[in-house]
Amino acid sequence: MSRKDNSNNGRTEEFFVAYTLQKLGLLTVHVDLPFDDIWCLNPTTTELFRVQVKSCAKPYSRPKCKPTTLYYNFGLPHRRKYNGVFVFVGADIHRCIARSWDDVPPTSVKIRTIKFTEEEQTSSIKREFGL
Repeated sequence: MSRKDNSNNGRTEEFFVAYTLQKLGLLTVHVDLPFDDIWCLNPTTTELFRVQVKSCAKPYSRPKCKPTTLYYNFGLPHRRKYNGVFVFVGADIHRCIARSWDDVPPTSVKIRTIKFTEEEQTSSIKREFGL
């Protein structure tokens, strides 16, 4: 897969996340900025959120772990505080999980595939966006 294909897949997942956030009542706009993919507004609180979308095409097993335990692995290239919400997408199953950090985020995030449920998707979005 070429680099261009990867960026197109990432862009597709950004629109999937915007759709998912809007279904839960947030107002969204897709932006093309170095550190933001989506801006969204909680219409109840009028709070504006910056969003970075990170996607993984398929799960992987980790060395030194049970081979049957699968993880999605997401790289976070900029090791600095981000005043926004990361939304991690399991692209093959069209599910996402929202997370933020009060301080500097890690350089990579590994999330077990069993965490990518509809319930976790909804609860993580509601928690991180104050719904």
